[in-house]
Amino acid sequence: MKNRRRLARNLAFQTLFELEARPEREIEETLEARVQEIEEESPHAVDRDQRLFSLHLVSRTLEMREDLDRRIHGAAPAFPVEQMPRTDRVALELGVYELVYEPSARVKIVINEAVELAKMYGGENSGRFVNGVLGTIAEGLAPSGTVSPAKSEASSEARRHHLEKTTGR
Repeated sequence: MKNRRRLARNLAFQTLFELEARPEREIEETLEARVQEIEEESPHAVDRDQRLFSLHLVSRTLEMREDLDRRIHGAAPAFPVEQMPRTDRVALELGVYELVYEPSARVKIVINEAVELAKMYGGENSGRFVNGVLGTIAEGLAPSGTVSPAKSEASSEARRHHLEKTTGR
């Protein structure tokens, strides 16, 4: 199951990334183009469940983008979301969506998957940056999936200093 979800998250990441560059395209059209590309490059087919999970992640991430970006900004206020590299922002948005809105998602897995996507597609410090931001957001999550304001503000300042020190951003 782990590798199946990993492929689905990768597909969702690629789809969101492409939709950033080509916003006129439909989600399903873009997703299917990415599926074809993955299947041409790999001996494995993307199954129905992986497609559906990817479509769900993409659709909900786009739907909740304003809230996701607000949460990202709260965890990394020194790094304006609109100025982040697209790869980092897309990996963060996917990760934050799952952490906050998917109650069955396991925090460690979501963070690890987002970090791997950032490392694979982003710059030299992308993995550390994504790990720090998602770690901050995860620390601030209450069991219900909502962010505790007091904890979020306190850890946000500490995390900002940590991020600046480790990523050089």
